[in-house]
Amino acid sequence: MKVHSLFCGVSYSNFALFDPAVFAWDDLSAHMITNNSLNQGFAWRPGHVEFYTVNADDFGGFNCPYDMFGIELDIRLDEPVKLSSDAVRAIQVPFSVAGNDGIRITDDGDYVARPPRKIAIPAGDYALVFEQGWKYDPQPIEINEATGEDEMEFLYTLWGRLWFTPEQNAEPKIILQNPRDERMRPTSPLCMNGVPG
Repeated sequence: MKVHSLFCGVSYSNFALFDPAVFAWDDLSAHMITNNSLNQGFAWRPGHVEFYTVNADDFGGFNCPYDMFGIELDIRLDEPVKLSSDAVRAIQVPFSVAGNDGIRITDDGDYVARPPRKIAIPAGDYALVFEQGWKYDPQPIEINEATGEDEMEFLYTLWGRLWFTPEQNAEPKIILQNPRDERMRPTSPLCMNGVPG
């Protein structure tokens, strides 16, 4: 079932979630970005994960800037994962919620400037799947004075789903990688020792 929807900034092409029973907000003052984590699309340590987002220009997007600046996230709990046919990347990691205070999601890893959003996720062990893609939305940008008609620009919206499915010892894995997703070049085994830098 869907438990929450939110818009999350990704001006550095990433966002993070963490368990406040494991990490205090001010303990997360540094990113876990390394070449390994960028190549696999995420950085992970127990109680804390950073996910990196795709860029539409990798897929031939129209008028797409390098960064998408935000993602519309749906958080789903306790239901089988059903990937969208429009998904371009999906990653699974283990994630445990130790306390009874849910999780927190932070915009683009900016742990100091913006307070994290609280999401009610019960204590337990989960297979956490992050699925992402984008949709194109034609938007009027101005009226053509000669014709009186709207001139359209194709803007895009980055969307994502976080699926929390109860499971102990979930295997980290790349579930889906579009062949045109050239920024992601995971190695085997996946790196599961994110260290803030």
